[in-house]
Amino acid sequence: TRLGVIAAAENLQAGSAIFNKNGDVYGDIWGGGSGPGWLSAFVASKPARQYITMVGVYQNDKTKPFMLHDDGSGVFLATTDMLSGYVQSIRFGAVEHGNLYRSPGFADQLGYVITGVENGDSNDTPDRIQRRLLQLKVNGQWYTVGA
Repeated sequence: TRLGVIAAAENLQAGSAIFNKNGDVYGDIWGGGSGPGWLSAFVASKPARQYITMVGVYQNDKTKPFMLHDDGSGVFLATTDMLSGYVQSIRFGAVEHGNLYRSPGFADQLGYVITGVENGDSNDTPDRIQRRLLQLKVNGQWYTVGA
């Protein structure tokens, strides 16, 4: 090798894998479970496009909707009930300001996060602080975190 390049006028073999001079690859993973095969044959056996051939519910259970494709593969679909417990959005509530210098500031309260600290006169002590409620939207309803 020179400069990390390996050149071969014909095929290149590494173990049981073959790198053909036309760019095709032969190896164990391309046989589709029936032994070794060529990458080009593996790709050619796959449909260019999948079509939905059936939609239904598995074992008459409405909580298990499914969809089958023309290649025999299928997927289970998520129902509204499955998705209702997921966080749909996150937001901050209105900003609240408080003084820090010669002031008690804010007491610890559930749901609030610090979103800003100001030091207007650039000395060693911050002057003001901002906090907001952190809220999550679940199933169309807004909830305050920790409350």
